[in-house]
Amino acid sequence: MGRSKAIILKLKKRKGLLLLLLVMGVIYYFLLPSPLFDKPYAAVLFDRDGALLSARLPADEQWRFPPKAEVSAKMKTSILLQEDRYFPFHWGFNPWSLLRAAYWNFKSGKVLSGGSTISMQTIRLARHNPARTIREKLWEIILATRLEWRYSKEEILALYLAHAPFGGNVVGIEAASWRYFGRSAKDLSWSESATLAVLPNAPGLINPGKNRATLLQKRNQLLAELRNENYLSENDYKLALLEALPDKPQAIPNLAPHLLEQQIADGVLSQKPSTLSFSLQEEAMKQIDAALAKLKLNRINNAALLLIDNANAEVLAYVGNSKDGPGHYNDMLQTERSSGSILKPFLYAAGLQSGQWLPQEIIPDIPMHFEGFHPKNYDGKFRGMVKADEALALSLNIPAVVELREFGVDRFTNLLRETGISSLHKNADHYGLSLILGGAEVKAWDLAMAYSAWAQKLNNKATLRQIHYYTEDSVAIKSPYSKAAIWQSLAVMQRLNRPGSEQGWQYFGRSPIAWKTGTSFGFRDAWAVGICPQYTCIVWVGNASGEGRPGLVGAEAAGPILFNFLNAIVDQRPWFETPYNQLSEEIVCAHSGQLASSICWERDTVWIPFQAKALKPCQYHQQYYTDENVKFRYNYNCSGDITIKAQSFFQLPVIESYYYAQQHPTYRQLPPLSPACADDFSGENYLDVLFPMEREKIFIPKKLAGEKSELIVEAVLRDANSRLFWHLNGEFLGETKDMHTKALNLVPGEYKLWLEDEKGHNYQRKFSVLQQ
Repeated sequence: MGRSKAIILKLKKRKGLLLLLLVMGVIYYFLLPSPLFDKPYAAVLFDRDGALLSARLPADEQWRFPPKAEVSAKMKTSILLQEDRYFPFHWGFNPWSLLRAAYWNFKSGKVLSGGSTISMQTIRLARHNPARTIREKLWEIILATRLEWRYSKEEILALYLAHAPFGGNVVGIEAASWRYFGRSAKDLSWSESATLAVLPNAPGLINPGKNRATLLQKRNQLLAELRNENYLSENDYKLALLEALPDKPQAIPNLAPHLLEQQIADGVLSQKPSTLSFSLQEEAMKQIDAALAKLKLNRINNAALLLIDNANAEVLAYVGNSKDGPGHYNDMLQTERSSGSILKPFLYAAGLQSGQWLPQEIIPDIPMHFEGFHPKNYDGKFRGMVKADEALALSLNIPAVVELREFGVDRFTNLLRETGISSLHKNADHYGLSLILGGAEVKAWDLAMAYSAWAQKLNNKATLRQIHYYTEDSVAIKSPYSKAAIWQSLAVMQRLNRPGSEQGWQYFGRSPIAWKTGTSFGFRDAWAVGICPQYTCIVWVGNASGEGRPGLVGAEAAGPILFNFLNAIVDQRPWFETPYNQLSEEIVCAHSGQLASSICWERDTVWIPFQAKALKPCQYHQQYYTDENVKFRYNYNCSGDITIKAQSFFQLPVIESYYYAQQHPTYRQLPPLSPACADDFSGENYLDVLFPMEREKIFIPKKLAGEKSELIVEAVLRDANSRLFWHLNGEFLGETKDMHTKALNLVPGEYKLWLEDEKGHNYQRKFSVLQQ
């Protein structure tokens, strides 16, 4: 019985011991916090090759970069020889080092060495450097062994080097490398690596003007050890001794502050490389600074530039704003601003693709009024009719509005959203026809993405990519535009007159660039976009505050920055290949640009997209019978004995004809109908009203004194020498000659305007005046 009790007692003791060991094991397992370090890291931004572009101090104002996964061979060798040469072999602590330290400390009567391994020092740093006691040392040993179980040797070394002190407010090897030597730790020489390796246990040695001799002595001692261990040859050792110590800390680069802020907002604090190029970013900043030095004289304070690699949609340069001055902290690449006319190429391409118009089809360029919206061309001129490609090349506003009205605002708004323009938050009715002239706000980032997708498509990329500044952020996208429509649009944009000294660029061997500028209403935003096979570049210039300035025009403010920058970086390369497999050659009327009909006497050939639908035959050539001298027109039933012949005339509507003839002296007007022929006196082909439009509803504004303004009504006659008789609601108003305008004082109500020329041709127009 006694034997059984003994056995039971023994088993209980074993169970108790096992339970104790289990509890201790659990405690041991959870001894280390996760993450090990709770200190904030600096936000850092590196270029594609690891060069530092920008950095921001964390809350504790210590330059502490996020840990890197790998430690350079030179730095690893130097720090191990200096701090813990047996680091690869021990389990967190080195008994011999502890005993040696205890012996020397006892012998000297003071603490000379702590005998700590790198693992133990890592624990000490993680615990915020508590007071040095025997109890604390034992605790560090326990935690160091646990550290060895959780992390690999490489990870422990990386953690140590990322949090070791290197003098002043510099913490960690990467921050120290950039502060003292202006480059990454992986690029340091043996002498530089040795200099930093001796600092963690004596960080005060780096103070400028102090302790220089001691720092030099310690560095040279470590270099001698490196030579003795055969890491350095005798010659390399001597050369390393000649290298100077670092002077005062260098300024951290600040080349891409706005992208860094974007990265902070995205929660990215790692040391992974971005897609940016240090040299291209530096060149972009240089061009922006040089341009703003002049622009600021006109109180234009801000500018931004974005450069995309069309091979892979990677961001190569990101200048979100000027580096100083009013509003410089705003990232203008991500800010919604009025588009001006920078969207016109997208409309032109959409019309080509759908067959809405052909490349050289003529588009009306006459005074237009749309319910209070009165678009005007930048030069104030009217051309009557202008070819679609020429209208884009000249960036004419009125033809663009006509095109948008024909294409459809809702349809184009949806197309822009498909293209990647993310700032169209409202429905199409909100934007109306002003959409194409800056009635909507866009981001430079979105424009770059949309135009880069064009270039990617012409570069025959199987998958189009969203622009991105980290490789892992590459996302597949689609562009609703065909290669044919894109190629034709860029061909037009390539013909634009370049600014200033860029005139004659084609004679100096520079690579071709398709480009477009835009200017918002009130001279608040100046845009320029440049596209070539290699790059897509977007430039914005203006004031972040929204203040407009005279001279803030795309071609004058943004265009020079674009070309100065591209001329500095673009290689001479061939233009995009012509996508013949997506183009069809068609015969068109040389005058109208529409498909040639049988009576078009001059013809031309153009390339059009295969998928273009509903192409119109020429509607401006009409056949008439005239006498041999083309003095009068005739019908068969009124020609009598006069010999008549059929002739084709290129005839435009009255208003278009009026302005077109001013620009084209050879334009042949239709001869009058012979007096021997009956006339229906319809004025449709003889006169028209510029303003108001049919059934237009008009608000008449008041003057400053409160009186109501006059309504100016304007008409056009095909026969410039004829008088015009005016009637309004049956009341005769008078007659005009040469300049056919009338100033009317009208009250709210419905009106019918009746016009008649000397030959009896009449025309009417209905409109209404609304109550204020």
